[in-house]
Parts: sequence; structure tokens; C-alpha cells
Amino acid sequence: MDAKKSIYFDCLRVIATLMVFFDHGAALYQPLHAFFSFDDPLGYDPGRDGVVIFFVMSGYIISWCAFERDPSLKDYAIRRAARIYSVAVPGVLLGLAVSFWIFYYADVALPYTVKKYWLYLGVFFSFTGHVWFLNVTPASDGPYWSLDFEVWYYVLFGLWVYLRGPARWIPVLLLLAVGFQIWLLMPIWLLGVLLYRNRHRLRVGQMTGRLMFWGSIALYGCAKAWGWDTALDHAADAILNFLFHDFTRLDLKEARFFLGDYFFALLTAMNIIGAASANFSFQARIFPVMQKMASYSFSVYLYHMPLIYMVRVCGWYDPSSFLIYGLINLIILSAIVELSLVTEQKKYAVRRSFTRLFEQIETTLIHLHILHSSHHGSGGNDHP
Repeated sequence: MDAKKSIYFDCLRVIATLMVFFDHGAALYQPLHAFFSFDDPLGYDPGRDGVVIFFVMSGYIISWCAFERDPSLKDYAIRRAARIYSVAVPGVLLGLAVSFWIFYYADVALPYTVKKYWLYLGVFFSFTGHVWFLNVTPASDGPYWSLDFEVWYYVLFGLWVYLRGPARWIPVLLLLAVGFQIWLLMPIWLLGVLLYRNRHRLRVGQMTGRLMFWGSIALYGCAKAWGWDTALDHAADAILNFLFHDFTRLDLKEARFFLGDYFFALLTAMNIIGAASANFSFQARIFPVMQKMASYSFSVYLYHMPLIYMVRVCGWYDPSSFLIYGLINLIILSAIVELSLVTEQKKYAVRRSFTRLFEQIETTLIHLHILHSSHHGSGGNDHP
């Protein structure tokens, strides 16, 4: 991927991460909390919009990985597994630790996923918390929900790209198995794939590109000001009510607002197309800064919520003080950076571990195949 596109995606990743971070931390500062209209279930939710950006961007970047960088399914799987588990496992464990801390410090009841952690750890680490009608996320770490969708998009896409012949039925069967919640948001991720596959055909002139880039941002502001996406979310409610009588009992909160998400995904695609043709000039010194910030983005995404939740429940904040709010944010981000140094920043060591694991599995399968073949061979000699 060329340098300009790489720095653009780094910037986009940082922006999306901060949208999620400030959304969830808004409760620590009342003016920000009021602005986000959290009392309205269809109010402004920048964190949700940040996840949509991640999905579109992920589809694009993973397509580049599959078609240009990773030569085999094994390479693709190892890189994806190392990237996800290097942060997902510590994120779940951090949520557990915070839940126990709050239980002892503030006398708050333990969530059911913590009481039976031995059962739910398998659900979380297999990313099956949103298969069909399930809606289970790790304690104190709500943002984890998006991994239950995105990881399955990685799996399905990778199998479809690398497998050939009858084996291509495997991703089809898996798609049927994961259920309609994951289907509903899959077009957002596939939009990123579509952008990558048609990136040369979607080139426009520089002026048009800049109009698309800034126009997408302006349209986003208009949509939030005039409630266009909210109207689409109401329409999504009507569709779900038609398909599932009183669907609210199903607790479909993650896939519920799919039409509004589609609209924002289109604006994100418009921004990506515009940025690719706008020919913006960046100062060279911004490259390492944005790359460094982006390298912590996954950690910020998965680690911030348990820490914010702990501050809220334990009452270590003043909702009327911007100074305290800013200080808390600095402390949380600093803690995340330190934690990232031994987790996300160690993903290459995790990748080596997964490489050894895959090699051991391959060796075992080869030996089993040889034994299986020998058994049939000797059987043929004994019984001509």
C-alpha cells in the first residue's frame, strides 16, 4: 500500500478510535454527555459511527492483505489471529479484573458472565457472542461486540479467497451458521472490499476528489443535525418489527440500527474515494506521529471501557469539572499505552507462537495421514 494511502488510513483509524473513546467517556463530563443525547436510544452515537468506519476500512485493508501480501491461507490466518488475540485476550481479562475490583470496592454485583467465566471465556475467545440471537459481551468491555462480527468477516472472506473447488462450500455453510445479526452488518464490511477491488476504476479528478472528501464530512454533519440517520434507524425498527414480532425482546442492540449504519458506511466510502484522488500534501513529520498513534488504536479501543467503567462506578470523577475530565482521560490513555507495550506491541511475538502452533498442527495432520494411508495399505495386503 502506498505511503499516502497508508497515512490516510492511519489518520482514519485514530479518528474512529477517538470517536469511540470520547463517546464512552462522555458520562464523566456532563456537558459532553448532554450533547451526545444518551437518554435518547436513537440519539447521536459517535462511538457507533466509529465502528462503521472501522468496518469499511477493515474490509479494504484485509482485501489488500489477502490479494497482495499474504500468499496463503496459513499466512493470512496467522497474521489475523496474532493481531486479534494479542489484544482480545488481555481485553477480556482486564474486564474480568475490573469487575472483581468493583465487586470488592463498590459492592456491585458480579455480572453473570463473570460468575460463570469458565463458560463464557470460550464464547468470547471463539467470537460467538452474537451468533444468531445471542448478545453476550465481556463484563465491563462493551466495545468487544464488534469483534464478534469482524472476526467472522475475516474468516468467511479468507476462506472464500483462498479455498478452491468444493471447499468453497465451507464459508457458505459457516455464513449460514453465524446468523442474521452478522449478516445485517456484513454489507458494511464488504463495501470496503468493493472499494479495494474497484480502486482503479473509482479514481476521479483532483477537484472532484476534494469535493467528495469534504462533502462527505459536511453530509455527516447535516445527517446528525437533521436526523437523517435517525430516520433510517426508525425504518430499520419497522423492518425488524415486521420480521420479528416485538423484536425488542430479542435484544438486538448491535445490529438493530443497520440502515443508519449503511448510510454512514456510504459516506465513509465517499470519503475514502475522495481522499484517494484529492492529492493532499502531508508534512513528512506527521507520518511517524500518526503511525505511532495508530499502532495503539486497537488497545485504546478494547482497553478504555473497563477503565472508564471503573472510574464511573467508584466515583473517581467530577461531572462538572473539565479539568478533572481531561486529567482522567490522560491517565486512562497513559495506562493503555503501558498495557499496549506488553500486548498489542508484542503481536510479532504472538505471531511467532501462532506460526509454531500451525506448524505443529500441520505436522500432526501429515503424520495422521501417513498412518491412515499405511493402515489402509496393510489392510489391502492382508485382504486382497
